Amino acid sequence: LGLKSASLVSLLCALAWRWPSARRARWAKAVCRRRRQRQSSAWPFFTALFQGSKLEARDCQGKGVGVFARQAVVEGEVLFGEEPDGAFQWRRAPLACEHCLRMLGTMDFQMRLLLDGVAKPDDCCGTTGLLPDLQGNEAVLAEAIAGWSPWSDAAWYCSEACAAEQRQEFAMLKGQEPHVRAFVHHAVEVGVPFFPIALKVLLKGSGLLPSLLQRPYWECVDLPEENPTAFLEEIKGDLLASWELLQKLDLPCKPDSLEAYSRLVGSLCLNAVAVKYAHPLIYYIQEVDQGRGGDEAKNKLRPMLESLRDARLKRASAVRAAAGEADSGSGSDGADSDSSDLEDDELHFSWPGSTSSGGGSGRGGGRGRDGRSEPFEFSSRLFPPLKGYGLYSRLSACNHSCDPSAEVVFAGSAKLLLVARRAMAAGDEVCISYIDHEEADKEERQKGLNSYGFCCDCCRCQPPPAQKKKKRPKVSAGVAPAEEPPQARRVKARRGGRARGGGA
Repeated sequence: LGLKSASLVSLLCALAWRWPSARRARWAKAVCRRRRQRQSSAWPFFTALFQGSKLEARDCQGKGVGVFARQAVVEGEVLFGEEPDGAFQWRRAPLACEHCLRMLGTMDFQMRLLLDGVAKPDDCCGTTGLLPDLQGNEAVLAEAIAGWSPWSDAAWYCSEACAAEQRQEFAMLKGQEPHVRAFVHHAVEVGVPFFPIALKVLLKGSGLLPSLLQRPYWECVDLPEENPTAFLEEIKGDLLASWELLQKLDLPCKPDSLEAYSRLVGSLCLNAVAVKYAHPLIYYIQEVDQGRGGDEAKNKLRPMLESLRDARLKRASAVRAAAGEADSGSGSDGADSDSSDLEDDELHFSWPGSTSSGGGSGRGGGRGRDGRSEPFEFSSRLFPPLKGYGLYSRLSACNHSCDPSAEVVFAGSAKLLLVARRAMAAGDEVCISYIDHEEADKEERQKGLNSYGFCCDCCRCQPPPAQKKKKRPKVSAGVAPAEEPPQARRVKARRGGRARGGGA
C-alpha cells in the first residue's frame, strides 16, 4: 500500500478501536488467558514435586507459582528436605565430599589443613592427639575415600556410594577432564559459580530448567554504581569465554547458541542459593571456651590458634599485594580474598593469659610483670565455613518476602532443609527471603531485588496506612477550646527508647 510503518500502525490501532466492545473484550480476555497459560506452564512440574507433602504449589495472584501450607505448621518445623539438582563447592577449603559436600576426615586433619593448607587425609591417618580432650567418636567427621572426578585431579568422597553416584552422573565427561578443568578454572578465576553449576545441571538432565524464568545473565546481576557499562562488558566477555570453553566439550545436551547459554546462566543466577554451614571446629572451640578440658586444653590450643591466625594474616597480605592493594593490617584474624569470611554471626573469644612457658608465642603473646601471658583474643573467622552454591527444585517455587515465613538451613552437607520461622495456618504462603531481610531500609532492600525484576509488596514494604486527621473543634466567638487531657498528647516510646509521635 505504500504506507509508512508509523501510518500502518496508526491505521491498525484505529481499526482495532472500531471493533465492537464485546469483540474487544473477548480479545482482551484471550490475551490474559494466554498470559496465564504461560505462567502456569510450570505448575504441573511443581505440583508433582510437592505431591504427598505438607505443602502444595499453586497460583499466587499474578506472581506465577507459589508454595502454600496444606496444614497448620508450628515454628521450627522442617517443611521439607531436598538434595540439589547441582551443587559446587566454591572454596576448596575445608575439604569436603565432592558429591554431597560433607566435611571429611578427622577434626585433627581439618586443623592441620587450616594450619598448612596442603594436608591430605592419607597423611593424617592414625595421627591423633593434636586437639585435646576429644573422644574417639567425635574426632571423626566422615571417612575420606579418594576417587575420580572430572572437576579436579584430587577428589575425595565420604562413601563409596557418593563416589559411584558421581561416576554415573558424569560418565559422559570421562576422557575430557582437561577441558572440564579448564572450564571450571575459568569460572573460579572470574568468580562466577553458575558456570560449573550449569554444566552439572545439564548433564543431570534436570526437569526444572524449562520451568524457570529465562533472562540473559547480564540482566540478572547487580550492577555497580560506578561505571556499570564497563562492568556489563566485562561479564559479557566472561560469558563468551565460558561459552567457548563449553564448545570444546563433546556433549549432546549443550545449549545451541550463546543466547541460550546466557539465559541458562541467568536462570541459575536468580535461583541458585549459597550452600553454607559452620566449620565443626567452631563447636569444639566453644566447648573449650565454656570449660571443656579446663585451662590445660586452652594452653595447648593457644599456640596452634596463634599460628593459624598468623598464617591467615600472611595469606591475606599476599592476596592484597597481588591485587595491588595497600596492606591495612586491620582485622585481628585476617581475611582471605573471599568477603564471606566476615560472618553475620561472628563469635569472639577471650582467653586469660597463661603462666606456663608453652604458650604466649606470636602476636599478643607477650608476658606481664607477673609472668602471665597477655589475654588471647580471637574470633570464629579463624575457621571459615564450607561455601558452595546449589540449585534446588522445590525451593525455586518459593516466592520472596522481606518478612519471610521460612528459612534455609544446611546441617553439615548440601542437603537443604526449609524450616518454618513462625507458625502458619493451612493456606498460608511459605515465603523465603532472596536478600538480607534484616536490612531496615526499604530502598536498600529493593536495590537487592532489582536484578529479580520485581518490586516487593510484602507487609514491610507497603506504605503505612494514612492516619486520619482529627477534626478541630469549632470555637464560638469568645469561647476558649477545651484543653485536651495530658495523656492524649503523650508521645508513645517504642522499645529501645526511640520515640514517635502518634503511637507505635
